[in-house]
Amino acid sequence: MKPLRILVVEDDWLLALDLKSVLERRGHEVVGTAQTQPRHS
Repeated sequence: MKPLRILVVEDDWLLALDLKSVLERRGHEVVGTAQTQPRHS
């Protein structure tokens, strides 16, 4: 499989870090991580 370039968007920083690690071990490139912003009503 061709390696992918992936942007991880996850509110939980620990989950994002774990997901980044898993993806990199599988040969993919994580280009960054981001959190969603809270909505204002």
